[in-house]
Amino acid sequence: THDGVLQASGRALTWYRWSDAEKRGRKGERIKERRLVEHRLIEHDRDVFELIVAGEDAICGEDGRVSAVDFTRQRSIWWSHPVDGIVRGLAAANGRLVVSTDRGVIYCFDGRPLEGQAHRGKSKTATPPAEAHGGSAEAAPVPPGSPDDIDYARAAEQILAKAGVTEGYCVDFGAGSGELALQLAKRSKLQIYAVEADPQKVAVARRKLEAAGLYGVRVTVHRADPASVGYPNYFADLVVSSASLRRPLPDALLEQMRRVQRPYGGKLCVGPVDRMTVETRGPLPGAGSWTHQNADAANTVCSMDRLVKGRLRMFWFRDVDFEIPNRHGQGPAPQAHRGYLIVGGVHGLCCLDAYNGRTRWTFPIPDLLRDYDGIHHDVGVGDTGGVFCLSDDSVYVKSDDRCLRIDLATGRLVRQFRTPVPPDSSHRAWGYLAFSDGLLFGTVANHEHTVSPRYKLTRLRTESVLFFALDPATGKVKWQYEPQYSIR
Repeated sequence: THDGVLQASGRALTWYRWSDAEKRGRKGERIKERRLVEHRLIEHDRDVFELIVAGEDAICGEDGRVSAVDFTRQRSIWWSHPVDGIVRGLAAANGRLVVSTDRGVIYCFDGRPLEGQAHRGKSKTATPPAEAHGGSAEAAPVPPGSPDDIDYARAAEQILAKAGVTEGYCVDFGAGSGELALQLAKRSKLQIYAVEADPQKVAVARRKLEAAGLYGVRVTVHRADPASVGYPNYFADLVVSSASLRRPLPDALLEQMRRVQRPYGGKLCVGPVDRMTVETRGPLPGAGSWTHQNADAANTVCSMDRLVKGRLRMFWFRDVDFEIPNRHGQGPAPQAHRGYLIVGGVHGLCCLDAYNGRTRWTFPIPDLLRDYDGIHHDVGVGDTGGVFCLSDDSVYVKSDDRCLRIDLATGRLVRQFRTPVPPDSSHRAWGYLAFSDGLLFGTVANHEHTVSPRYKLTRLRTESVLFFALDPATGKVKWQYEPQYSIR
Protein backbone atom coordinates (compact mmCIF):
# COMPACT_ATOMS: atom_id res chain seq x y z
CA THR A 1 0.00 0.00 0.00
CA HIS A 2 1.11 3.64 -0.21
CA ASP A 3 1.71 3.77 3.54
CA GLY A 4 2.40 0.19 4.57
CA VAL A 5 2.09 -3.49 3.67
CA LEU A 6 -0.91 -5.78 3.22
CA GLN A 7 -0.20 -9.45 3.87
CA ALA A 8 -2.35 -12.48 3.08
CA SER A 9 -1.95 -15.61 5.18
CA GLY A 10 -4.47 -18.39 4.86
CA ARG A 11 -7.90 -16.88 5.50
CA ALA A 12 -6.67 -13.60 6.93
CA LEU A 13 -5.51 -10.24 5.62
CA THR A 14 -3.23 -8.19 7.85
CA TRP A 15 -2.61 -4.52 7.17
CA TYR A 16 0.61 -3.09 8.57
CA ARG A 17 1.33 0.66 8.49
CA TRP A 18 4.62 2.48 8.82
CA SER A 19 5.17 4.18 12.16
CA ASP A 20 7.99 6.37 13.46
CA ALA A 21 9.11 5.40 16.94
CA GLU A 22 11.93 5.96 19.37
CA LYS A 23 13.83 3.34 21.33
CA ARG A 24 16.82 3.19 23.61
CA GLY A 25 20.13 2.07 22.12
CA ARG A 26 22.61 -0.20 23.84
CA LYS A 27 24.24 2.83 25.45
CA GLY A 28 20.98 4.42 26.52
CA GLU A 29 20.79 6.93 23.69
CA ARG A 30 17.48 7.65 21.91
CA ILE A 31 17.32 6.14 18.43
CA LYS A 32 14.65 6.86 15.85
CA GLU A 33 13.46 3.96 13.75
CA ARG A 34 10.73 3.33 11.24
CA ARG A 35 8.81 0.14 11.76
CA LEU A 36 5.74 -1.67 10.46
CA VAL A 37 2.94 -1.86 13.04
CA GLU A 38 -0.13 -4.08 12.70
CA HIS A 39 -3.08 -1.78 12.02
CA ARG A 40 -5.93 -4.09 11.08
CA LEU A 41 -6.67 -7.83 10.89
CA ILE A 42 -9.39 -8.88 8.47
CA GLU A 43 -10.91 -12.36 8.47
CA HIS A 44 -11.62 -13.81 5.03
CA ASP A 45 -13.97 -16.63 4.08
CA ARG A 46 -11.52 -18.47 1.80
CA ASP A 47 -7.78 -19.14 1.53
CA VAL A 48 -6.03 -16.37 -0.42
CA PHE A 49 -3.51 -17.65 -2.99
CA GLU A 50 -2.72 -14.37 -4.77
CA LEU A 51 -3.04 -10.76 -3.61
CA ILE A 52 -2.60 -7.30 -5.09
CA VAL A 53 -3.60 -3.86 -3.84
CA ALA A 54 -5.59 -1.52 -6.09
CA GLY A 55 -6.14 1.79 -4.36
CA GLU A 56 -8.23 1.06 -1.25
CA ASP A 57 -9.08 -2.49 -2.29
CA ALA A 58 -7.38 -5.83 -1.76
CA ILE A 59 -7.91 -8.04 -4.80
CA CYS A 60 -7.87 -11.63 -3.56
CA GLY A 61 -7.28 -14.64 -5.79
CA GLU A 62 -8.87 -17.78 -4.36
CA ASP A 63 -9.84 -21.29 -5.37
CA GLY A 64 -12.74 -20.75 -7.77
CA ARG A 65 -13.20 -17.05 -7.09
CA VAL A 66 -11.68 -13.58 -7.28
CA SER A 67 -12.89 -10.94 -4.84
CA ALA A 68 -12.34 -7.32 -3.84
CA VAL A 69 -12.08 -6.38 -0.15
CA ASP A 70 -12.32 -2.78 1.06
CA PHE A 71 -9.52 -3.26 3.59
CA THR A 72 -9.19 0.41 4.60
CA ARG A 73 -12.80 0.95 5.70
CA GLN A 74 -15.60 -1.63 5.84
CA ARG A 75 -13.28 -4.66 5.71
CA SER A 76 -15.80 -6.64 3.69
CA ILE A 77 -16.07 -8.24 0.24
CA TRP A 78 -17.96 -5.81 -1.98
CA TRP A 79 -17.35 -7.59 -5.29
CA SER A 80 -16.57 -11.14 -6.39
CA HIS A 81 -16.75 -13.35 -9.43
CA PRO A 82 -16.37 -17.13 -9.93
CA VAL A 83 -13.39 -18.39 -11.93
CA ASP A 84 -12.30 -21.77 -13.23
CA GLY A 85 -9.43 -23.02 -11.03
CA ILE A 86 -7.08 -21.52 -8.45
CA VAL A 87 -6.05 -17.94 -9.13
CA ARG A 88 -2.30 -17.72 -9.82
CA GLY A 89 -1.94 -14.25 -11.31
CA LEU A 90 -3.52 -10.81 -10.82
CA ALA A 91 -2.96 -7.43 -12.47
CA ALA A 92 -4.95 -4.18 -12.41
CA ALA A 93 -4.55 -1.21 -14.75
CA ASN A 94 -6.50 1.12 -17.02
CA GLY A 95 -9.84 0.29 -15.38
CA ARG A 96 -9.48 -3.45 -15.90
CA LEU A 97 -8.62 -6.45 -13.76
CA VAL A 98 -6.78 -9.39 -15.36
CA VAL A 99 -6.92 -12.79 -13.62
CA SER A 100 -5.19 -16.05 -14.59
CA THR A 101 -5.76 -19.49 -13.06
CA ASP A 102 -3.97 -22.82 -12.86
CA ARG A 103 -6.42 -24.19 -15.45
CA GLY A 104 -4.88 -21.96 -18.11
CA VAL A 105 -7.84 -19.55 -18.18
CA ILE A 106 -7.35 -15.77 -18.33
CA TYR A 107 -10.17 -13.41 -17.37
CA CYS A 108 -10.44 -9.68 -17.97
CA PHE A 109 -13.02 -7.69 -15.98
CA ASP A 110 -13.91 -4.26 -17.33
CA GLY A 111 -15.24 -2.77 -14.09
CA ARG A 112 -18.87 -2.50 -15.10
CA PRO A 113 -21.02 -4.10 -12.36
CA LEU A 114 -23.73 -6.65 -12.99
CA GLU A 115 -27.31 -5.40 -12.82
CA GLY A 116 -28.31 -4.80 -9.22
CA GLN A 117 -24.85 -5.44 -7.72
CA ALA A 118 -24.12 -3.07 -4.85
CA HIS A 119 -20.79 -1.41 -4.19
CA ARG A 120 -19.66 -1.44 -0.54
CA GLY A 121 -23.28 -1.44 0.60
CA LYS A 122 -23.83 2.13 -0.59
CA SER A 123 -24.58 2.28 -4.29
CA LYS A 124 -25.88 0.24 -7.20
CA THR A 125 -23.00 1.47 -9.37
CA ALA A 126 -19.72 -0.22 -8.48
CA THR A 127 -16.37 1.44 -9.06
CA PRO A 128 -14.12 -1.25 -10.55
CA PRO A 129 -11.15 -2.38 -8.44
CA ALA A 130 -8.73 -1.42 -11.20
CA GLU A 131 -9.98 2.17 -11.22
CA ALA A 132 -9.05 2.46 -7.57
CA HIS A 133 -5.51 1.65 -8.68
CA GLY A 134 -5.37 4.98 -10.46
CA GLY A 135 -6.42 3.93 -13.95
CA SER A 136 -9.76 4.54 -15.59
CA ALA A 137 -11.76 2.93 -18.34
CA GLU A 138 -12.61 6.43 -19.51
CA ALA A 139 -10.06 9.19 -19.90
CA ALA A 140 -9.95 11.30 -16.75
CA PRO A 141 -10.35 15.01 -17.37
CA VAL A 142 -7.33 17.25 -17.11
CA PRO A 143 -7.34 18.87 -13.65
CA PRO A 144 -8.90 22.34 -13.70
CA GLY A 145 -6.74 25.45 -13.51
CA SER A 146 -4.84 27.83 -15.67
CA PRO A 147 -2.63 26.46 -18.44
CA ASP A 148 0.74 25.16 -17.29
CA ASP A 149 3.32 27.70 -18.40
CA ILE A 150 6.40 25.80 -17.18
CA ASP A 151 8.90 24.73 -19.84
CA TYR A 152 9.40 21.16 -18.61
CA ALA A 153 11.83 20.28 -21.39
CA ARG A 154 14.10 23.10 -20.32
CA ALA A 155 13.66 22.14 -16.67
CA ALA A 156 14.72 18.56 -17.41
CA GLU A 157 17.78 19.73 -19.33
CA GLN A 158 18.84 21.99 -16.47
CA ILE A 159 18.32 19.26 -13.86
CA LEU A 160 20.45 16.77 -15.79
CA ALA A 161 23.15 19.34 -16.47
CA LYS A 162 23.34 20.62 -12.89
CA ALA A 163 23.09 17.24 -11.19
CA GLY A 164 25.27 15.37 -13.67
CA VAL A 165 23.19 12.21 -13.16
CA THR A 166 21.80 10.50 -16.26
CA GLU A 167 21.58 6.86 -15.09
CA GLY A 168 20.19 5.13 -12.03
CA TYR A 169 17.05 5.74 -9.98
CA CYS A 170 15.21 9.05 -9.92
CA VAL A 171 12.21 10.06 -7.78
CA ASP A 172 9.93 12.99 -8.61
CA PHE A 173 8.03 14.12 -5.50
CA GLY A 174 4.78 15.89 -6.35
CA ALA A 175 4.99 14.80 -9.97
CA GLY A 176 1.72 16.41 -11.09
CA SER A 177 0.63 15.22 -14.53
CA GLY A 178 4.01 13.58 -15.23
CA GLU A 179 5.44 16.09 -17.68
CA LEU A 180 8.81 16.46 -15.93
CA ALA A 181 9.17 12.68 -15.61
CA LEU A 182 8.41 12.37 -19.32
CA GLN A 183 11.04 14.94 -20.31
CA LEU A 184 13.67 13.46 -17.99
CA ALA A 185 13.07 9.99 -19.40
CA LYS A 186 13.44 11.26 -22.97
CA ARG A 187 16.83 12.84 -22.18
CA SER A 188 18.44 10.21 -19.94
CA LYS A 189 18.65 6.54 -18.99
CA LEU A 190 17.08 7.15 -15.59
CA GLN A 191 14.54 4.76 -14.07
CA ILE A 192 11.97 7.20 -12.71
CA TYR A 193 9.38 6.91 -9.94
CA ALA A 194 6.80 9.70 -9.98
CA VAL A 195 4.80 10.27 -6.78
CA GLU A 196 1.54 12.22 -6.85
CA ALA A 197 -1.40 12.36 -4.43
CA ASP A 198 -4.06 13.74 -6.81
CA PRO A 199 -5.84 10.78 -8.52
CA GLN A 200 -6.81 12.86 -11.57
CA LYS A 201 -3.22 13.95 -12.15
CA VAL A 202 -2.05 10.38 -11.66
CA ALA A 203 -4.46 9.17 -14.35
CA VAL A 204 -3.32 11.92 -16.76
CA ALA A 205 0.34 11.11 -16.11
CA ARG A 206 -0.14 7.40 -16.72
CA ARG A 207 -1.95 7.94 -20.00
CA LYS A 208 0.65 10.45 -21.17
CA LEU A 209 3.58 8.16 -20.34
CA GLU A 210 1.85 5.11 -21.80
CA ALA A 211 1.28 6.99 -25.07
CA ALA A 212 5.02 7.78 -25.14
CA GLY A 213 5.89 4.10 -24.64
CA LEU A 214 7.59 4.83 -21.30
CA TYR A 215 5.08 3.78 -18.65
CA GLY A 216 6.07 0.64 -16.78
CA VAL A 217 9.34 0.47 -18.72
CA ARG A 218 11.18 3.62 -17.71
CA VAL A 219 8.65 5.50 -15.57
CA THR A 220 6.24 4.35 -12.86
CA VAL A 221 3.60 6.62 -11.32
CA HIS A 222 2.56 5.93 -7.72
CA ARG A 223 -0.50 7.50 -6.17
CA ALA A 224 0.64 8.44 -2.66
CA ASP A 225 1.26 11.36 -0.36
CA PRO A 226 4.78 12.51 -1.32
CA ALA A 227 5.48 13.51 2.29
CA SER A 228 4.89 9.97 3.60
CA VAL A 229 5.62 7.61 0.69
CA GLY A 230 7.05 4.29 1.82
CA TYR A 231 10.14 4.11 -0.39
CA PRO A 232 13.30 2.60 1.15
CA ASN A 233 16.08 4.80 2.49
CA TYR A 234 19.10 5.88 0.46
CA PHE A 235 18.18 4.35 -2.91
CA ALA A 236 17.71 7.36 -5.24
CA ASP A 237 20.60 8.61 -7.37
CA LEU A 238 18.59 11.72 -8.27
CA VAL A 239 15.73 13.33 -6.32
CA VAL A 240 13.61 16.08 -7.91
CA SER A 241 10.22 17.71 -7.45
CA SER A 242 7.89 18.97 -10.14
CA ALA A 243 6.09 20.91 -7.40
CA SER A 244 9.27 22.86 -6.63
CA LEU A 245 9.22 24.34 -10.14
CA ARG A 246 6.28 26.47 -8.95
CA ARG A 247 6.69 27.02 -5.21
CA PRO A 248 9.02 26.37 -2.27
CA LEU A 249 8.64 22.94 -0.70
CA PRO A 250 7.55 22.35 2.90
CA ASP A 251 10.16 21.05 5.33
CA ALA A 252 8.34 17.71 5.76
CA LEU A 253 8.61 17.00 2.04
CA LEU A 254 12.26 18.02 1.87
CA GLU A 255 12.99 15.69 4.78
CA GLN A 256 11.33 12.84 2.90
CA MET A 257 13.33 13.65 -0.24
CA ARG A 258 16.62 13.66 1.66
CA ARG A 259 15.70 10.35 3.29
CA VAL A 260 15.72 8.51 -0.04
CA GLN A 261 18.79 10.35 -1.39
CA ARG A 262 21.72 8.02 -2.00
CA PRO A 263 24.84 8.56 0.16
CA TYR A 264 28.19 9.07 -1.57
CA GLY A 265 27.01 11.35 -4.35
CA GLY A 266 23.21 11.21 -4.57
CA LYS A 267 21.81 14.50 -5.92
CA LEU A 268 18.77 16.50 -4.81
CA CYS A 269 17.76 19.18 -7.32
CA VAL A 270 14.88 21.57 -6.59
CA GLY A 271 13.71 25.06 -7.48
CA PRO A 272 12.28 26.92 -10.47
CA VAL A 273 13.81 27.00 -13.93
CA ASP A 274 17.03 29.06 -14.04
CA ARG A 275 17.19 29.13 -10.21
CA MET A 276 17.67 25.50 -9.31
CA THR A 277 19.85 24.39 -6.42
CA VAL A 278 21.64 21.05 -6.07
CA GLU A 279 22.52 19.20 -2.86
CA THR A 280 25.06 16.40 -3.00
CA ARG A 281 24.90 13.84 -0.23
CA GLY A 282 28.20 12.80 1.30
CA PRO A 283 29.19 9.68 3.26
CA LEU A 284 26.63 8.12 5.57
CA PRO A 285 27.80 8.86 9.14
CA GLY A 286 28.49 5.63 10.99
CA ALA A 287 28.59 3.41 7.90
CA GLY A 288 31.39 0.85 7.85
CA SER A 289 33.44 -0.78 5.11
CA TRP A 290 34.56 -4.31 4.25
CA THR A 291 37.61 -3.89 2.01
CA HIS A 292 39.35 -7.28 2.37
CA GLN A 293 38.29 -10.88 2.77
CA ASN A 294 38.37 -10.50 6.56
CA ALA A 295 37.24 -6.84 6.72
CA ASP A 296 40.63 -5.13 6.39
CA ALA A 297 44.33 -5.77 5.85
CA ALA A 298 44.73 -6.62 9.55
CA ASN A 299 42.05 -9.36 9.34
CA THR A 300 40.05 -7.84 12.20
CA VAL A 301 36.72 -9.22 10.89
CA CYS A 302 35.16 -5.95 12.08
CA SER A 303 33.64 -3.39 9.71
CA MET A 304 33.40 -0.61 12.36
CA ASP A 305 29.80 -0.03 11.20
CA ARG A 306 27.62 1.70 13.82
CA LEU A 307 24.31 1.68 11.90
CA VAL A 308 23.32 -1.89 11.09
CA LYS A 309 21.62 -3.59 14.03
CA GLY A 310 19.14 -6.40 14.46
CA ARG A 311 16.57 -7.27 13.52
CA LEU A 312 17.93 -7.49 9.99
CA ARG A 313 15.72 -7.31 6.92
CA MET A 314 16.22 -7.25 3.17
CA PHE A 315 17.32 -3.87 1.81
CA TRP A 316 17.15 -4.66 -1.91
CA PHE A 317 17.14 -7.73 -4.15
CA ARG A 318 18.35 -8.18 -7.71
CA ASP A 319 19.01 -11.19 -9.89
CA VAL A 320 22.16 -10.21 -11.81
CA ASP A 321 23.24 -12.10 -14.93
CA PHE A 322 26.70 -12.79 -13.52
CA GLU A 323 28.05 -16.26 -12.73
CA ILE A 324 29.41 -16.67 -9.22
CA PRO A 325 31.23 -19.72 -7.82
CA ASN A 326 29.46 -22.67 -6.26
CA ARG A 327 29.30 -22.17 -2.51
CA HIS A 328 31.01 -25.52 -1.84
CA GLY A 329 34.23 -24.16 -3.31
CA GLN A 330 34.48 -21.60 -0.47
CA GLY A 331 35.14 -18.60 -2.71
CA PRO A 332 35.79 -15.01 -1.65
CA ALA A 333 33.11 -12.87 -0.01
CA PRO A 334 31.77 -9.63 -1.52
CA GLN A 335 33.41 -6.41 -0.36
CA ALA A 336 31.87 -2.98 0.20
CA HIS A 337 33.31 0.52 0.42
CA ARG A 338 32.04 4.07 -0.21
CA GLY A 339 28.72 2.85 -1.62
CA TYR A 340 30.20 0.24 -3.97
CA LEU A 341 29.69 -3.52 -3.60
CA ILE A 342 32.27 -5.70 -5.40
CA VAL A 343 31.35 -9.31 -6.14
CA GLY A 344 33.77 -11.90 -7.49
CA GLY A 345 32.59 -14.12 -10.32
CA VAL A 346 33.89 -17.21 -12.07
CA HIS A 347 35.08 -15.05 -14.96
CA GLY A 348 35.50 -11.54 -13.55
CA LEU A 349 34.31 -8.88 -11.14
CA CYS A 350 30.95 -7.12 -10.88
CA CYS A 351 30.39 -3.79 -9.12
CA LEU A 352 26.92 -3.03 -7.76
CA ASP A 353 25.54 0.06 -6.08
CA ALA A 354 25.49 -0.95 -2.41
CA TYR A 355 22.37 1.18 -1.77
CA ASN A 356 20.07 0.08 -4.60
CA GLY A 357 21.65 -2.95 -6.31
CA ARG A 358 22.16 -1.29 -9.69
CA THR A 359 25.02 -2.75 -11.75
CA ARG A 360 27.75 -0.12 -12.07
CA TRP A 361 30.22 -2.11 -14.13
CA THR A 362 31.65 -5.55 -14.86
CA PHE A 363 35.27 -6.41 -15.60
CA PRO A 364 35.98 -9.70 -17.40
CA ILE A 365 38.87 -11.88 -16.16
CA PRO A 366 38.64 -15.40 -17.64
CA ASP A 367 38.75 -18.19 -15.02
CA LEU A 368 39.25 -15.73 -12.16
CA LEU A 369 37.51 -17.95 -9.58
CA ARG A 370 37.37 -21.19 -11.55
CA ASP A 371 39.27 -23.07 -8.85
CA TYR A 372 36.71 -22.03 -6.23
CA ASP A 373 33.81 -23.15 -8.42
CA GLY A 374 33.61 -26.81 -7.42
CA ILE A 375 32.35 -29.27 -4.87
CA HIS A 376 35.66 -29.85 -3.08
CA HIS A 377 36.02 -28.81 0.55
CA ASP A 378 39.79 -29.34 0.80
CA VAL A 379 40.83 -25.73 0.58
CA GLY A 380 39.12 -22.38 0.17
CA VAL A 381 39.59 -18.68 0.56
CA GLY A 382 40.20 -19.10 4.28
CA ASP A 383 43.42 -20.93 3.38
CA THR A 384 44.51 -18.98 0.31
CA GLY A 385 43.57 -15.45 1.37
CA GLY A 386 41.43 -13.03 -0.60
CA VAL A 387 41.52 -12.70 -4.38
CA PHE A 388 40.73 -8.97 -4.43
CA CYS A 389 40.74 -5.99 -2.06
CA LEU A 390 39.68 -2.32 -2.10
CA SER A 391 41.23 1.06 -1.50
CA ASP A 392 39.35 4.37 -1.48
CA ASP A 393 39.48 4.62 -5.28
CA SER A 394 40.55 1.23 -6.66
CA VAL A 395 39.95 -2.50 -6.76
CA TYR A 396 43.06 -4.70 -6.72
CA VAL A 397 42.56 -8.22 -8.04
CA LYS A 398 45.14 -10.98 -8.54
CA SER A 399 45.17 -13.39 -11.46
CA ASP A 400 48.12 -15.75 -12.10
CA ASP A 401 51.33 -13.67 -11.80
CA ARG A 402 49.71 -10.25 -12.07
CA CYS A 403 47.58 -7.85 -10.06
CA LEU A 404 45.17 -5.52 -11.83
CA ARG A 405 44.29 -2.08 -10.48
CA ILE A 406 40.73 -1.16 -11.52
CA ASP A 407 39.04 2.19 -10.91
CA LEU A 408 36.40 1.63 -8.23
CA ALA A 409 33.90 4.11 -9.70
CA THR A 410 34.17 3.33 -13.41
CA GLY A 411 35.60 -0.19 -13.76
CA ARG A 412 38.39 1.13 -15.98
CA LEU A 413 41.79 -0.63 -15.88
CA VAL A 414 44.29 1.80 -14.34
CA ARG A 415 47.44 -0.36 -14.50
CA GLN A 416 48.73 -3.85 -13.78
CA PHE A 417 51.62 -5.18 -11.72
CA ARG A 418 53.68 -8.37 -12.00
CA THR A 419 55.22 -10.33 -9.17
CA PRO A 420 58.88 -9.20 -8.74
CA VAL A 421 60.52 -12.43 -9.90
CA PRO A 422 62.29 -13.45 -13.16
CA PRO A 423 59.99 -14.58 -16.01
CA ASP A 424 61.51 -18.08 -15.92
CA SER A 425 61.01 -18.57 -12.18
CA SER A 426 59.12 -21.70 -11.16
CA HIS A 427 57.35 -19.64 -8.48
CA ARG A 428 55.55 -16.72 -10.12
CA ALA A 429 51.85 -16.64 -9.14
CA TRP A 430 50.55 -13.85 -6.91
CA GLY A 431 49.63 -15.22 -3.45
CA TYR A 432 48.64 -12.94 -0.56
CA LEU A 433 47.06 -9.58 -1.53
CA ALA A 434 46.31 -6.52 0.61
CA PHE A 435 46.25 -2.72 0.49
CA SER A 436 47.06 -0.52 3.48
CA ASP A 437 48.50 2.94 4.15
CA GLY A 438 49.05 3.66 0.47
CA LEU A 439 50.99 0.45 -0.26
CA LEU A 440 50.06 -2.70 -2.16
CA PHE A 441 51.24 -5.89 -0.44
CA GLY A 442 51.72 -9.27 -2.05
CA THR A 443 53.52 -12.57 -1.94
CA VAL A 444 54.84 -15.01 -4.53
CA ALA A 445 53.06 -18.34 -4.09
CA ASN A 446 55.02 -21.57 -3.71
CA HIS A 447 53.99 -23.51 -6.79
CA GLU A 448 55.30 -26.83 -5.41
CA HIS A 449 53.33 -26.76 -2.17
CA THR A 450 50.05 -28.71 -2.38
CA VAL A 451 48.01 -30.00 0.52
CA SER A 452 45.75 -32.78 -0.81
CA PRO A 453 45.26 -34.99 -3.89
CA ARG A 454 42.29 -32.96 -5.10
CA TYR A 455 44.13 -29.75 -4.39
CA LYS A 456 46.80 -30.69 -6.96
CA LEU A 457 44.16 -30.29 -9.65
CA THR A 458 43.80 -26.56 -8.92
CA ARG A 459 46.03 -23.50 -8.98
CA LEU A 460 45.28 -22.70 -5.35
CA ARG A 461 48.29 -22.46 -3.03
CA THR A 462 48.63 -21.67 0.67
CA GLU A 463 52.35 -20.97 1.11
CA SER A 464 54.64 -18.32 -0.36
CA VAL A 465 58.36 -17.84 -0.96
CA LEU A 466 58.54 -14.01 -1.10
CA PHE A 467 56.78 -11.10 0.63
CA PHE A 468 56.88 -7.61 -0.96
CA ALA A 469 55.32 -4.15 -1.05
CA LEU A 470 54.69 -1.99 -4.13
CA ASP A 471 53.91 1.64 -4.76
CA PRO A 472 50.51 1.39 -6.54
CA ALA A 473 51.08 4.67 -8.36
CA THR A 474 54.37 3.63 -10.02
CA GLY A 475 54.62 -0.13 -9.56
CA LYS A 476 58.04 0.31 -7.92
CA VAL A 477 59.02 -2.29 -5.32
CA LYS A 478 59.41 -0.56 -1.94
CA TRP A 479 60.84 -3.56 -0.15
CA GLN A 480 60.76 -7.35 -0.16
CA TYR A 481 61.44 -10.17 2.30
CA GLU A 482 62.57 -13.72 1.46
CA PRO A 483 61.99 -16.21 4.31
CA GLN A 484 64.27 -19.12 5.12
CA TYR A 485 61.44 -21.60 4.65
CA SER A 486 57.99 -20.27 3.78
CA ILE A 487 55.27 -17.71 4.52
CA ARG A 488 51.75 -18.80 5.30
